[in-house]
Amino acid sequence: MDDLSFYIKVATLLSFTAIATFYDLRERRIPNALTLPLFLLGILFQLITGYLEDGFLSAFSYLGQGLLAATIGGVLFLALWLLGKAGAGDLKLIVAIGLWMELQSLMLLILLSTIATILLAPFSRWIPKDPNEPVPTTTKQSPHSLSPEKEKQPKDPPLELIPFGFSITIGCWGLLLYQLAMTLR
Repeated sequence: MDDLSFYIKVATLLSFTAIATFYDLRERRIPNALTLPLFLLGILFQLITGYLEDGFLSAFSYLGQGLLAATIGGVLFLALWLLGKAGAGDLKLIVAIGLWMELQSLMLLILLSTIATILLAPFSRWIPKDPNEPVPTTTKQSPHSLSPEKEKQPKDPPLELIPFGFSITIGCWGLLLYQLAMTLR
C-alpha cells in the first residue's frame, strides 16, 4: 500500500469512528447511514488500492483480505451481540472497519478495544443507558437510623451498559496512530 492509500485509510477511519462514537455516546446506537457507506467505501478502497498496486488480480486479492477480516470480526461480534454484550451497530461497525484492514490488524484492533472497555468500565457508571435517564443511585442504610436513605452514588453498571462503539474507536485510533508512527519513521 502506498502512502496516499494509507493516509486515505487513516483519514476515513478516524472520521467515521469519531462520528460513530458521537452517536454511540449520545444515542446509544450507531446508525446504518454511517456503517453502510463505510462498508461500501471499504470495498471500493480495497479494489482500487489493489488495482493500483499490481493490477486487476491484486484488486480481488486485496478485497479478499478485507472480506476475510470483516467476516472474522463479524463472527466474533455476532457472538457478542447474541450474548447481549454488544449492539448490532457495533457489529456492523467492526465489519465495515474490517474491510479496510488485514486480518492481523483487525485482531489487534479488537484486542485494543477490549482493553479499552475494561479500562473504561469503572467510569461507565456516569453514562446513563438512556440519554434522558438520570444517573442511577443506590440506597444505603445509615448506621444512625433504622430507615434507609438515598445516597447520590452511582451503581456499578453491568458490562453491557458500556458503549462499545467508543472502545472500538479507541482501539482503531490507537492502531492507526501506531501504524502512522511506523510509516513516518
